[in-house]
Amino acid sequence: MNRLALPRPSGLPLFTVVFAFFLLLPLPGHHAGATIVEITNLHGQVVCSCNETTIILDCSYQNITTVPTLSQCAKLEVIILEFNQLTSLDPAVFHGLTALLGLGLAGNQLASIDPALFDGLTALQELGLASNQLTTLDPALLDGLTALQELILQHNQLT
Repeated sequence: MNRLALPRPSGLPLFTVVFAFFLLLPLPGHHAGATIVEITNLHGQVVCSCNETTIILDCSYQNITTVPTLSQCAKLEVIILEFNQLTSLDPAVFHGLTALLGLGLAGNQLASIDPALFDGLTALQELGLASNQLTTLDPALLDGLTALQELILQHNQLT
């Protein structure tokens, strides 16, 4: 079994080192950055949030029906919005996220996607759209996704 080994300055008790480590962690619900984008579920409860320093945003299985524009979370590299209740997404929701590498939208109720939704996501490598209700995809949807390596579309109604 591998264990995390924290370097301990000589002469300090282990408790002091561990306590000091926990003081560096943010409090639940608080972020180091000032601007916070909150995402609520269908009951209006905040279920996840991001700010200008967030790298991974996992909001899966949260009963989310809408997603606000995430441009204030510009360092995001991975967004997981899987298995929620999304039926549509505002075309500007991901604008400005030039560092985004992975986007998971599987397991929602998306029937169509605006061709402008992925504009500017030039670093995006993986896009998961499986298990939605997609019947067609506009060919322009993938224009500009020059780094895309994996597009996951199974379990939709594409013809």
